[in-house]
Amino acid sequence: MCCIAEMSPFWTEFYTLIGFWVGVVGFAFTIWQVMLAKREAKAAHTSADAAREAIRETTHENRRNFHRFMAGSVLRLMTEAQRWAENKEWSLAAERTNDLIEQVAQFTGDDSELLRIVEVLRTSRLVMLTKRQGAGQKFPMEEFQQHSEGCSRKYTVSATHSRRRNDQNDP
Repeated sequence: MCCIAEMSPFWTEFYTLIGFWVGVVGFAFTIWQVMLAKREAKAAHTSADAAREAIRETTHENRRNFHRFMAGSVLRLMTEAQRWAENKEWSLAAERTNDLIEQVAQFTGDDSELLRIVEVLRTSRLVMLTKRQGAGQKFPMEEFQQHSEGCSRKYTVSATHSRRRNDQNDP
């Protein structure tokens, strides 16, 4: 076998140059791989941003649809409760008022006006239940209608403001 000390200067220089060029090519290959990794990371980041944006848009659209549905449901329940109260069908009026209370209570959050309206509707429901049994005080129809309409207005305005806030957040 041959050792390095016994090699001619030609082969020593040849192997040195080959080693140098292998190192240069290896370094260039490493730089190229780092650049590819950066490009892939940037593409992944862009994809993640697009996915976040799609999730945000879908969430806002779902929220808008939910508010529209809830506003329509509240209006329907309010109208039915008023009609049954005007016809002195106290059981049905109390049932629809209870449904209305449940719908509005889900949306109140910390809104003091809606919380007050829910309390008035609960009181009206109790009066309806006593009227159903043929006893109790006179039913305050004007107050019930006023608070029901206030609930409807507030609910529709809240849904509209929520929709506007969401629209403003959309770029």
